[in-house]
Amino acid sequence: MHPASAIAPIRPLDEAAALDWPRAQPGGRTKLSAAELGRRWGWPRQRTGRHLKTWAKAGLVKRRGDTIAVVDGASVALVPSDAPGTAAAPVPRAVPAHVPPAVPLPLHRGSIGRYVASGLLAVVGIGLSAIGMIETATYSLAAGGFLFCALAIGADALTLTMPATIRALWWKRSPAVVLAGLMWCVGIVVTVENIAGYVGEHVEQYQAGRETGATERSMALERLAQLRGERKAIIETRPAAAILAAMAGARRSEQPALREALAMARRRDVVDLELVAFEKRLIDIPRVATADASAAVLSEIGGMMISEMELRRFRLALLLGLPLCGGLVLALALATASARR
Repeated sequence: MHPASAIAPIRPLDEAAALDWPRAQPGGRTKLSAAELGRRWGWPRQRTGRHLKTWAKAGLVKRRGDTIAVVDGASVALVPSDAPGTAAAPVPRAVPAHVPPAVPLPLHRGSIGRYVASGLLAVVGIGLSAIGMIETATYSLAAGGFLFCALAIGADALTLTMPATIRALWWKRSPAVVLAGLMWCVGIVVTVENIAGYVGEHVEQYQAGRETGATERSMALERLAQLRGERKAIIETRPAAAILAAMAGARRSEQPALREALAMARRRDVVDLELVAFEKRLIDIPRVATADASAAVLSEIGGMMISEMELRRFRLALLLGLPLCGGLVLALALATASARR
């Protein structure tokens, strides 16, 4: 038995035979070094190493550590050498055989619909985040100035972009997905705090405005009812000028009654003017109900009693949660666009 270093072919192998040599080994692979393979093939070590690198770049062989395996179906074509004095010698350029030409795939209607849906989802996601960014920027600017506003906008940007980043890192099995998740949680906490401040402030202003309007209209209606009752109690119909003329020629015993009638006539005229003014003012005061009309409508539709407090909690939860969903919707849009049929 000759040692492995003494094994040599009768004549040098050509490039195709050299590529087939590892395939013929047990398991279709070999762990021999480039120098040893050169001795087996009758090649110089430099030529062997050069061809192995060329085949690996061309995808004809796979190298994992010191193991060399030939890809199934891989072969090379012999190209005449340009060196003088040689004929039909293999060169270190490997040409994969049976490579199908690249044919562009037709764009199916399903693909168009997928891209349209992903585009709409992306617009919705960015829009929700933009609304949340306006809310947080407005509140933080009023609460803490420009620096606080910049921090709030940065948190909103994390809330928008981190879900898509987490998805990409998860598919790559990268440990950085943990850091991305922590950054997303920090952004959500800051954004929720700012949106809660904005929503709470504006909801209280809206509720206070409704209560003020309802109270103003109620007071106006109460005053109008008082004036109408007072006017109804006044039975004197004569004008004040006629009563003054009657007092000029009346006897002394008739003077007290005429003076009382004059006072009533004058008060009647004042009440009439106030009634006209209040009726005009009442038209300008809108009808505002302090009760939530949504609760009444939903209670009638659902056939169950829905309290205003429960509906208020649900509405506040939506106002807080919808802007936070912008990043999730954007990640869903990117996943839809990159999905394969």
